[in-house]
Amino acid sequence: MLETVVAIIIGLVLFLGPIALIVQKAGYSPLWVLLAFVPIVNFLAIIYFAVTEWPIEKELQQLTGRSKSPADAKTESSWELKRLAQRVAMVERLASSKGPDETAKQMLDTIGQSASEYFNQTLISLEQFVKRATNDDEKTFAEKLLNTARSCEGEIQDG
Repeated sequence: MLETVVAIIIGLVLFLGPIALIVQKAGYSPLWVLLAFVPIVNFLAIIYFAVTEWPIEKELQQLTGRSKSPADAKTESSWELKRLAQRVAMVERLASSKGPDETAKQMLDTIGQSASEYFNQTLISLEQFVKRATNDDEKTFAEKLLNTARSCEGEIQDG
């Protein structure tokens, strides 16, 4: 009889111990594991854990939202503007009076877009950047890039 009780206790510890650790890592009290003993409530608890935002997720969201310093935001913005300038340079290559050069064709093949799709996506990205730009210099530069890209509009040819 004693061996049976000991075996049940060991089994419960081996079963519920890891579950308690998982629940604790999710940000809840490990005592939630006691719900495993209550019929129907144990099933509802699993559904609850599956569909709600965990405390650890809320904390992570708060930390990542606050961790972006103004310097980080400026760096991200600068990198995006550089990427957009590269896209406009590619648009100019696609709009060449001689037709797109070999590098431009290879790039389009690699990304699986037509020249007009690439052009339209570039315009949309530039327009969005201009709308959300907070730095006057970046906004002015993005507007110049947008004007340069728009000047190529009639020259972009698929094929």
